[in-house]
Amino acid sequence: MNNPITIRRSPIVLIRNFVTIEIIAFLLYFLATGHGDYKSVLYARLFFSGLLPYDITKLLFLSAAQLFITIYAFLSWYYESYNISQGAIAHSYGVFFKKKKTFSLDKSMTVMLSSGPLGKLFHYGSINLENQNHNSIVLATISHPQNYLKIIKKAINPNIQIQGFAEKPNIAQIINQDENEKLEFKSSLRFDHKIGSLNRDLEKAAMKSIAAFLNSKGGYLVIGVDDLRKPLGLRHDYQTLQRKDSDGFENHFTQVF
Repeated sequence: MNNPITIRRSPIVLIRNFVTIEIIAFLLYFLATGHGDYKSVLYARLFFSGLLPYDITKLLFLSAAQLFITIYAFLSWYYESYNISQGAIAHSYGVFFKKKKTFSLDKSMTVMLSSGPLGKLFHYGSINLENQNHNSIVLATISHPQNYLKIIKKAINPNIQIQGFAEKPNIAQIINQDENEKLEFKSSLRFDHKIGSLNRDLEKAAMKSIAAFLNSKGGYLVIGVDDLRKPLGLRHDYQTLQRKDSDGFENHFTQVF
């Protein structure tokens, strides 16, 4: 890896912070306008109370507080990033006081991808890296985290050979072959053609095949083709997903993996 790669957190974090700000602003407004006139009495004792009426001062204070919190939330999101370089990941954050933590990468590390229902819907998730000493770093709430898995694996081990960096395989040639120790066909990922409905055990079978390839010399798992090499497609799998298209299928496959 010649040049460091910078990853920023998903804009969903910014939206979530803005929602939190609105809730805080509402609570501040409630506290400032609660029952009783003791607040206005206290305000009248202040030396600058004669400059502006209490109601106007209250409105200005709440507006300024909300504006400050909003700007702070934006800058907090803007200045936070993960910088991936060969053998290390640096986490930079902070608005007024900049901080930077560097996490060393080694070949013993495990890399895990996680995402909740909202993450699947809005294409964000987290990548967790942990070494044998249980030291870990989490790249939290980043957009399309699956796109960075290959980059992180290359940063961990520059000599690793990852499928996807070379040319895509010729699917027509692959389907014309018989199944072997490096090739397996699956009619579907999760739709059971025999019973005509969802069967999550099929997902486990597909993952076992991938695990076998990863623990050996690699191979191809072709989904949507039966044992007789007849193309069945993925439309039945699509119908079992919340997002019924190729992107939804790829996101779900990544989560299951």
